[in-house]
Amino acid sequence: MNLEQTRQTSEQPIKQPGKKNEAVENRIERSDIKRTLLDESLTPGQKLKALGGTEAGPVTETTDDRLRRLSSMRVAIENEASPEKKKDGLRRLMSEMSALAREIPPEKSGNEDAWRRLTIQFNNIIMDKGKVKPEIKKIYDDVLDEYSQFIDSEFVMRAVDADRYSASRRSVEDLSNKIYGRSPEDVEKLKERNRAKAVQEILRLKEAPSIELDDILKLHAANNSGIVPAELSQLRDKDAVNFGKQVGILPGEDLKIEMQDLMDRVNDTINKAKLENWSDARYAVAVAKLQAEFVQIHPFLDRNGSTGLLLAEAMMAKRGYEPSTKRQSFHDNLRDTLGYIGSAVFRGNLEDFATRRGYYPGRTTQGKNQQILYQAYLNANLGAETPEEKKQKKPLIGRLASMVS
Repeated sequence: MNLEQTRQTSEQPIKQPGKKNEAVENRIERSDIKRTLLDESLTPGQKLKALGGTEAGPVTETTDDRLRRLSSMRVAIENEASPEKKKDGLRRLMSEMSALAREIPPEKSGNEDAWRRLTIQFNNIIMDKGKVKPEIKKIYDDVLDEYSQFIDSEFVMRAVDADRYSASRRSVEDLSNKIYGRSPEDVEKLKERNRAKAVQEILRLKEAPSIELDDILKLHAANNSGIVPAELSQLRDKDAVNFGKQVGILPGEDLKIEMQDLMDRVNDTINKAKLENWSDARYAVAVAKLQAEFVQIHPFLDRNGSTGLLLAEAMMAKRGYEPSTKRQSFHDNLRDTLGYIGSAVFRGNLEDFATRRGYYPGRTTQGKNQQILYQAYLNANLGAETPEEKKQKKPLIGRLASMVS
């Protein structure tokens, strides 16, 4: 090819695609755009950015959009094969759900339907957890544990509030286990883990100069991590409670007074036993009395029996008792804690509270007006007093008075 031919060839226009190729490319482009627009795992801002716009544009996402996106994210997680990607996706889903929950409190008028749909989305996650293999179930459990503060505050505590005036009121533990979708095996694993934490607290108190009210809160929190919401490891401030045929001390200031009085007696007992060289039997009986008083005061909304037993363990540890990290039944643990001293075990088994009407005979329950008030609570929760219960009333009061002497 000579120079002229080369020049002519280089000046020829570049060949453009034919109409057939143009149609194919347009079809591919439209498909990509459609896929982006229909991808509900993307926010409107992300979609706009993917299409060449800017995410900072005036695009707003409705609550309906966000709820549909949560549904799409859940389905994507369910279908994801990679455990790592499944866990990352589940974290993003829980984060999005937490953010939306804060914006649509069900107490605000107009949010009822959105909250109902959000609750359904969460329940679907729990249902998904129940259908997967153990190794994938652990991923769900781990992420749910990471977001337990959100779940407890938004779902568990609302369930507790809704159940407050139910005729068949359920324990907080039962409500929590249902919401998290825990099996009996799951609950046992949690309690085994918590037992180890509680033992560490007992061993700390063994060396402490005294046992304070704040230590009781720490024992309750250690023993119930993941079982009940963390905020319930505080003294009751608004809930009146009944258990068996008893009513607990009324919440608020009265409860604080009775618990502080109890802690004073706990420390007096520890100090007197040491100074006066009490026998093991005398000390164990005194500890059992205090444990029973604790339960009758009922300082927490739930899990009082197990916490009262932890208090007994902490007191007995100061006399050489060695707590085991192995979980036992309440009565087996009680016998071990009190050294199998029969009179002490008898006082600590709490059976009277299940069979006889009453309330704690403390400083705040004295006086005619208070007695009328507590009797009204008993009648409201248990019905009018039967003739048989009236016969049992006098010996019960006498027995409880001996327990606080």
